[in-house]
Amino acid sequence: MLRATIVVLVACLLGAGDGKPESKWLDTRIPAKVRERMTTLIGQTVPQPPAGLKWLGEEQPALGPGKVVVIQSIGATGGKALLEKIRKSLPENVLLVAVHSSKKADRVEKDFAQKRPCPVAIDSDGLWAAALDLPEAPTNVVVDTAGKIRFVCLRTESLKQAVAMATEQPELPSDAGTAVPSPVPPPVVNTPFPVPSGPVQYAMDRRGQKMPELTVEEWITKRPEAPKDKLLVLDFWATWCGPCVASIPHMNQLATKFDDIALFVGVSDEPSDAFAKGLTKIKKTSKDFRYSLALAPSRAMSNYFAIQGIPHCVIISSDGIVRWQGMPSQLDESTFRQYADAQRTLNASKPTAPEAKPGGTPRKY
Repeated sequence: MLRATIVVLVACLLGAGDGKPESKWLDTRIPAKVRERMTTLIGQTVPQPPAGLKWLGEEQPALGPGKVVVIQSIGATGGKALLEKIRKSLPENVLLVAVHSSKKADRVEKDFAQKRPCPVAIDSDGLWAAALDLPEAPTNVVVDTAGKIRFVCLRTESLKQAVAMATEQPELPSDAGTAVPSPVPPPVVNTPFPVPSGPVQYAMDRRGQKMPELTVEEWITKRPEAPKDKLLVLDFWATWCGPCVASIPHMNQLATKFDDIALFVGVSDEPSDAFAKGLTKIKKTSKDFRYSLALAPSRAMSNYFAIQGIPHCVIISSDGIVRWQGMPSQLDESTFRQYADAQRTLNASKPTAPEAKPGGTPRKY
């Protein structure tokens, strides 16, 4: 993940002559670790505000594709002057949205009671700010017309140039037709599973070991088919866990991107009634998840991994071997692709399975 972060960060530091921002655009007051973490969001679809988020004086604005959006975090003081300065520097067709995520919302609500330069979201639970990796210190995220995050952590004076770049649309070849090409399966690359490295935090290191049969007590979503020739990805989480909830958009993206080679399952040890109340509290339903959900109050799986802190994510290959463990935020697309390619290699190396005999027992999980 660090290598991928550095690559993206270096790309963002190149000169603007080739369509990339200049290094002087970056707000160096933002800690380097925060900038690096936020840089991993570049290229991803912007996470939508949680339903029921409090908007001062107006309804939630639409953040879909078609317009450039600047999301600016503000602190308890000075936010109004900052937003007025930004609003004056941006074209009228750019949507400016402010978000305040600390517990000191009373001062902000008072400041914006009469006049607001833009829509202001009070994110008291910090769910949207966490999904965007926004710190409490003022910083920004620029979303392009495709709905993708284009820039992060820019100086206020650089937003106008960044917005101009985010408005640009890629040119299609002159001979581009209207026909939609048939999907081509990704080529099988001879890729071994990565060798485990680094410590596993808040859980026992089970990498390289055979995982026991997956045991859950209840499926919230429809029980999926056994993941034959697929990776099994377990996301141990709970509705009361803020970082877990903030990881849902990221896990949705991975589950959608790698649906052909991986089965994702979110596993909570909450009782059924507590889980239902928890979903209501975070204003979500099972339809907001692009992966399967299961309950395991017995903690059979989490006890096997001796999980002491959540969220905790595990990747198991189709041969039952635990290949990766860590927090969902550490599992970026480039990292996951290594395991996906290794699973495809494993599938290609298998001999053709003989036809199943009548009365055979299907694989349990």
